[in-house]
Amino acid sequence: QLATMRSDVGALIANGQPPHLFGDQLHLDLDLSEDNLPSGTVLSIGSVTLQVTPKPHTGCSLYRQRFGGPALDYISAPERAEMHLRGIYLKVVVAGTVQVGDEVVVERS
Repeated sequence: QLATMRSDVGALIANGQPPHLFGDQLHLDLDLSEDNLPSGTVLSIGSVTLQVTPKPHTGCSLYRQRFGGPALDYISAPERAEMHLRGIYLKVVVAGTVQVGDEVVVERS
């Protein structure tokens, strides 16, 4: 699995710190909400095909250490749960190469 998050949310939470501190493999300019990307949705990026998994991506104690309790509380609030502000997990269906700037194609059924 790959962990991914919205790049704008990451930039807000990181407050100038490098994005690699999150530990996510992908930072996307994409709405990761349940409404936009329900479990099972297929994404194509570069030569890679990915599928949204049902496993929730939540903050942990390391997230709290790096970005503070208020940041974790904000992204974890029940009223924002379906927005997936912490991000989502993606399963690799077809391995390949992804480069910065590659278009994300969402395949809707």
